[in-house]
Amino acid sequence: MTLLTILSTLALPALAQALSCTLTPDYEPPVVAPGYTLQLVVKGINTPRHITFDDRGNLLVAGDRSGIIALELAEGQDGCVEVMRRVVVAENGGLDLYHGVAVSGDGRTIFASSTTTVHAFPYNSTTLSTLPPTALITNLTNPGHITRTLYTPHTHPNTLLVSRGSESNIDAGSGDITTGRSQLKAFSTLTTGQDFTTSGTLLGWGLRNSVGVAQDNVGGVWSVENAPDSIVLEGMDVNERNPAEELNYHGLLPTALETPNYVGPSYGYPTCLTVWDPTVLPAPYSALAVGDPLPLPPVTSCSNTTAATLAFDAHTAPLDIKFHPTLPGAFVTFHGSSARKEPAGYKVSWLPFMDDTPTGEVLDVVWTRNRTGCPGACLRPVGLAVDKRGRVWFSADRSGEVWLITVLGVNGTNETESGGGGGTGANETAETGTSGGGEAGGSGSGSGSEQESAAAGRAGWDAVGVVGVAVWALLALV
Repeated sequence: MTLLTILSTLALPALAQALSCTLTPDYEPPVVAPGYTLQLVVKGINTPRHITFDDRGNLLVAGDRSGIIALELAEGQDGCVEVMRRVVVAENGGLDLYHGVAVSGDGRTIFASSTTTVHAFPYNSTTLSTLPPTALITNLTNPGHITRTLYTPHTHPNTLLVSRGSESNIDAGSGDITTGRSQLKAFSTLTTGQDFTTSGTLLGWGLRNSVGVAQDNVGGVWSVENAPDSIVLEGMDVNERNPAEELNYHGLLPTALETPNYVGPSYGYPTCLTVWDPTVLPAPYSALAVGDPLPLPPVTSCSNTTAATLAFDAHTAPLDIKFHPTLPGAFVTFHGSSARKEPAGYKVSWLPFMDDTPTGEVLDVVWTRNRTGCPGACLRPVGLAVDKRGRVWFSADRSGEVWLITVLGVNGTNETESGGGGGTGANETAETGTSGGGEAGGSGSGSGSEQESAAAGRAGWDAVGVVGVAVWALLALV
């Protein structure tokens, strides 16, 4: 493990006090881990989904019935961020804009997705206004998973990554690469009217519903995938603890775009999934390990597919991933799902990386203390965005909110503040500091219960919290 990784992992749990921000949620406030502040910035948005920043630091929010919303932000003297102005910059107008939003590399275009089309709106970030859109990508229609995730990679500002999910829980037809379903593709933003099925560069297929997509700091593309429900093996319902949700790696984007006729690999769906808890699987599947490929009958081998890089707890529903610009790792939102009896997810977590690869840890940053009321009265995180200060923003669709996480000690943020408006104080680690993640084919944090993982996490936070501020100072020198 490199010195930078050790320091960044230790540095996250700094000790702290609370901010004075006054906006609070209409449900039991989520818990925030030591080393972070948490502020509720805005309420009252209708089902906010994915979010991103424009070139002037305005936060763009997709999901509201009115269209794409821009939030003009201001820094308060008390350390709290305020919304100065809220403007609908791209009106829905019958376009059925729902989930995806991205901004072109030059900041002059907003991309927004419906269930059928990716629209390009000419955009002025100074006046917060757009012109009528053109259809950039078409033929995205299918039932089932209707989100169309959009992402502008930093290595290729004239490229847009687009993720399209399956049409059902087990979409047998998506195993045919020509259908265009369950795929992640890259498109030029300089050409309009592109057909999703027949155009673009295919980065990966066999991806049931990769709602979160991001590029790391060296150009690699990653996605988080939602696995199917109601899986039965050898007559046994294994749904409660399997299959795993997935973190998938799609390689360096420059390699894919510069290789003629590039076709990315299959990641297995609909015939190959991923094991989360092998202890509840019937033979012969019980011999598998956490993170191993899980073939569905009549398939017996997944040797011709690419395995997940990291396995997450079943039905936690990861909906976005974003890499931090200065710390080695990524944040992931876990929306939670009603597909299991014991609620799981409902949190934002940190994935430490070492040498551009996840370590296997999943460290919870913000989480719902009491999940018995979920998915109703609790936090349901969706989209992520990281601002120029290294602060992490996330949306919560059920409650109509946008929250702000500050990593203490990064880019001059105050190392003596934590907790924050609406969040439970950072020293309250009553629930969890980490949850299980399993490296594919490796040991990871494995298949133990969430309670066991939580206990390990609390011990980890307690062990390093008292030296957090000092470690941050060392980190700044590395």
